[in-house]
Amino acid sequence: MERLRRKIDGARDVLPAPLLREESDGDVGIIFYGSMENSIVEIDDILEQSGLSVSTCRVRALPYHSDLEGFIERHKRVVVLEINRDGQLYGILRKELPVELLPKMHSVAYSDGLPPRAREYAERILRVLEGVE
Repeated sequence: MERLRRKIDGARDVLPAPLLREESDGDVGIIFYGSMENSIVEIDDILEQSGLSVSTCRVRALPYHSDLEGFIERHKRVVVLEINRDGQLYGILRKELPVELLPKMHSVAYSDGLPPRAREYAERILRVLEGVE
């Protein structure tokens, strides 16, 4: 098992790094896969209209790149946004990340079988963040 752990850890920074867009204040970070890419700009705009400063991190490979940990460390609250009902990325990250980062992370996993609608996801993010404050 140790050999496999070394192999996975050694691959982290060889795989594609996440695409980051960060605001300076580090209020809210959103981690997402490419399937949300078409909606994330609109979600970001909706959230910023509600007064939040939002940064985004598009994960492009697993095992996750070390830049992802830094992104989480730099933000007060982090939402893992997914188009599924099970929160698979959130589950993977919770198993792999250092335990001190876990309290910052929150899941917004939702799918109704339709393409993602920005307003729906933004409202779900706002509800999750209201429960955190």
